Amino acid sequence: MERTRIRRPRVRRERPGHAALPPDPRDPDVVRAKALARAAAPGRARLRAYMESNLAFMAGHRAQITAVAEVLNALPRHGEGQAAAYAPLHARGLEPLAGSLREGQAIGQLRRFQPDVMAQTIRAAIDAVGYRLAGEPGLDLAAWARELADLFDHAASISPPGADRTETT
Repeated sequence: MERTRIRRPRVRRERPGHAALPPDPRDPDVVRAKALARAAAPGRARLRAYMESNLAFMAGHRAQITAVAEVLNALPRHGEGQAAAYAPLHARGLEPLAGSLREGQAIGQLRRFQPDVMAQTIRAAIDAVGYRLAGEPGLDLAAWARELADLFDHAASISPPGADRTETT
């Protein structure tokens, strides 16, 4: 009679003093953040949604973001300064953002600029918040999301920032 080995599923657990594992790309929060950014109308609204959904994800995964920042800081650097092991993933992740910026330009909501440069700059700003979060666990990510969204809305838009949305105080 042949014995069948039953494997127990591995359970992810945080141990005191150890950083959490990075989030799984299939995690419902990851999927939701991506969907929010894609669902927004093209142009300014999508740019704002991209910024805000990324920082909202960080707010819900502080320990994982801190762990990722610590790992990336420890990796050897590529010629452009990016962690060598992460560079191909990073470059692939910029393509949809650059495409979204091109679409915003095509419909006349975003001014003329190099979409690849703007995408890299936006991603660098978001990633910098992750590194800052590692040193400041109480960082107000909602405030950072608003400021970054306003900053890039101003930098990329043809019309004045806030012209197509109402402010509430």
